[in-house]
Formats: sequence, structure tokens, C-alpha cells
Amino acid sequence: MKILVLDTETTGLDILKHEIIQIGFLCFELSDDKQEIISKKEINIKPKHLELADKKALEINGFTKRKWRGSKIFDEHADEIKDLIEQADYLLGQNLIFDLRFISQSFKNINLDAPKFPKYIDTKKMASVLVSEGKLKSASMDKMCEHFKVTFEGDAHTALTDCERTLSVWNCLLKENVKYDYNSFKKPFDPYKNKEVGKKKKKL
Repeated sequence: MKILVLDTETTGLDILKHEIIQIGFLCFELSDDKQEIISKKEINIKPKHLELADKKALEINGFTKRKWRGSKIFDEHADEIKDLIEQADYLLGQNLIFDLRFISQSFKNINLDAPKFPKYIDTKKMASVLVSEGKLKSASMDKMCEHFKVTFEGDAHTALTDCERTLSVWNCLLKENVKYDYNSFKKPFDPYKNKEVGKKKKKL
């Protein structure tokens, strides 16, 4: 079973105004509870409308024109992104519907069909079980990394590092015997549904 860990970094939280500027992929094969990492990839994407960016978002994900020098617009990465997503059997992510909606909108913006998203596992949904039992204070990625003493290289809130953090946290949740199920793009796990503040929150 091929599972793709997915994470995006964006210029803000509004899918109609903001853009994906980085996307990370970590693909692994899962068989008999054994994991074998197949590939890792991180793509920097040149924003078309940097003037609309939320300065706080750029500060969090570390965007600078210098770091993104030579990057290409989303249009030029669309085929690769679609292929990587559709080749997976399942996706894995933290509050993944945020990322999937941004990806879907990005394809819509350039008049292309969005990827056919596989069903996905959400670490935030899994962690909410421990929160409800009082075993975990928060289901945020930062707090879970702190709680489980997850170590990692690179900077948090960059796409590939967050993929690696997500996989580590998933393994920690499995060790806590937290069960998981599958959601889909049409029937997502959406912790902020119908909450105005939720539309402006990602993974923090």
C-alpha cells in the first residue's frame, strides 16, 4: 500500500485570494506494519500575486524572494503534482482538507481538472481522540511534536519538514493504539466547519 504524506505552505488562508508557494511529498510503502520510504520531494512555487499575501503567513513559512529565486508558477508544476497525488493509494496529513482545497482551487484557477484525491488519513482527527480522553493537551502539530518529543531536521512550517513531522506523529499515535479511518475530499474531516475562525486556521 502506497501512502503519500502531503503538506502545503501558502501565502495566507483564503483559497480565493492566497496561493500555494510550497508543496511537500513524502511517499512510503506500508506492508505488514513496516514502512519503507520511497521518495521525498519539495517544490517551491512562484506566487503570481505576492501583493495579496498575508505577511504573517510568509513569516511563518519563511518565504523570501531570494529563497524562491528561480521557482516556477503553479501551472508549470500542475502535471507533476497531479501525477504524484493520483499514484498514491492513500494520503496522510494534518488537517489535510486545508491542503486539498488549496490544491483543488489552484487547478481551478488555471482551468484544469483537479487531481482525483485518494482517501486520506488525518493525524489531527486521530489526535482529537487523545485530547478528548485528556491524554493530550492539543491536536496541533507543534504541540504533538513537543508532547511526543519528535525530533526533526529543517524548519517547522516548511512543506517537506512538515511531511516528516506528520509521519513521525502518526507513528507515535499508532503506538498509543489510536485507530484511524479514512476521509475523502467530498466527505472530509473538517474540524473548523461552520466556524468563521476555522476558515482562518490551518494546522497551528
